[in-house]
Amino acid sequence: MNPQEFVLKLGAALVVVFGVVVWLGSNPATVGLPAFFGDLIFWPLDGLQTSTTQEAHLLSAIGGGIMVGWGLMLWALAGEGSRVAPAFTRRTILTSVWAWSLVDSLGSVLAGVPLNLIGNLVFLGLLTLPFTRFFETQRAATSEPR
Repeated sequence: MNPQEFVLKLGAALVVVFGVVVWLGSNPATVGLPAFFGDLIFWPLDGLQTSTTQEAHLLSAIGGGIMVGWGLMLWALAGEGSRVAPAFTRRTILTSVWAWSLVDSLGSVLAGVPLNLIGNLVFLGLLTLPFTRFFETQRAATSEPR
């Protein structure tokens, strides 16, 4: 595994892990960790974000499931996908990552939680920077068009 693939897979794994944390908010018995992250993002730490409503549980189930699935897809594309069809993989991942980043970041600002942009920038970096050299090399080796 080359360094770029490693970084992209690291980003994909972190998406999966964060998805599981979000999913934990779907059950009142396991809501502690997601509620803590919510409290942290809504700074200051004051215990006001508890994620205890039925709507919050449902959105945690949906959001966590989507993140786990997306992270696993990114993982697969970073490996075999990048070897079989590097240009397609590059376009697919970059499109999905930028779409997520824009929607999530705009929603965070509209929700009054701009601090979430810091986490978004970390994920954006992990999931886009590996393409700068890795896929250029792969595209040249396979001569697959952009």
